[in-house]
Amino acid sequence: MFYFYRMQFHRRSFPWLVLLFLVVTVRIHPCDFSEVKINPRKIHSESVVDAYICIATSPKVVYSVLADYDNHEKYLPNTIESEIVKRNKNALYVRKKLDFSVKTIEIYMNITLDKGKISWITIPGFFQKNSGYWEMKDSGNKTLLHYHIQSIPKYSIPEYLESKVSRNNVEGLLRGVEKRSLQIKTK
Repeated sequence: MFYFYRMQFHRRSFPWLVLLFLVVTVRIHPCDFSEVKINPRKIHSESVVDAYICIATSPKVVYSVLADYDNHEKYLPNTIESEIVKRNKNALYVRKKLDFSVKTIEIYMNITLDKGKISWITIPGFFQKNSGYWEMKDSGNKTLLHYHIQSIPKYSIPEYLESKVSRNNVEGLLRGVEKRSLQIKTK
């Protein structure tokens, strides 16, 4: 008798479970937001930032913007110079000069271009460690862009200042990619 009751309950609740699943799925759709979502955190001495933005164009367009390292200074904030020093199939060696108002730094990056993902590791210099990636996911007629960075600066920076600068720079960076991607889309 108990088994029969459970089956009856299960059959009656099934449509509600389907409806709940659809509501939750629609509600957490990856590109259902317009603001930049930033999650900075500290793990031991390492700064880790994950940030997301929805861009109203295809992942192919966003990827072409991000992979255009020779022109980053034209549309990415804080970038004074950017050039591909060496190219080998899907691997790049890039030199960048960045201005963070407090300090101008020069970094060298080993970059790997994969389908839908661009990852990098910087050569130690200003940073003891700096690595991360850009990941693009198709979301219908939009792209969900995920930016991830892990870094340990060589020099001590007060945590409140590092967090504030990081948050502002990351938002500007993602907005710069968005703006350039939408310009290319409309051409």
